[in-house]
Amino acid sequence: MSIEKGIYPLLSTEGTITNVVSTNIFPVIAPPGRLDNYITFERVNTEREYSHDGPAGLAKATIAITCWSDTYDGAIDLADIVRKFIDCYTGGIGGYTIQHIEGANESDTGEIDPDTNQIRFGRRLEFAVTFEEAT
Repeated sequence: MSIEKGIYPLLSTEGTITNVVSTNIFPVIAPPGRLDNYITFERVNTEREYSHDGPAGLAKATIAITCWSDTYDGAIDLADIVRKFIDCYTGGIGGYTIQHIEGANESDTGEIDPDTNQIRFGRRLEFAVTFEEAT
């Protein structure tokens, strides 16, 4: 299993997040026509550590989680909830042992649906996820 496959189970079991998005958490892109709050996530990159003997079994992935809303304030509020939950997380995720998750970057984004002219605001959070993987 890939580390990003553990993001949905992690976020979807946290009540402060599901109170806002329900189960509207999607890999990479959301289905068209979303009118409610939702989250998308994706792996941005991965760095692996090596020793003289080969893979060391430790990796650091950058995972981006974008929080979407129909208002700018809604996107910021949702992002704050997600950040507070996931920043400094340790434990299991998707069959991996997470040594540490730390916030790496935040930025704003947005989009306009070309069919409906619906404006969506997003706050993109990037996290450095250090984890143990099988060698």
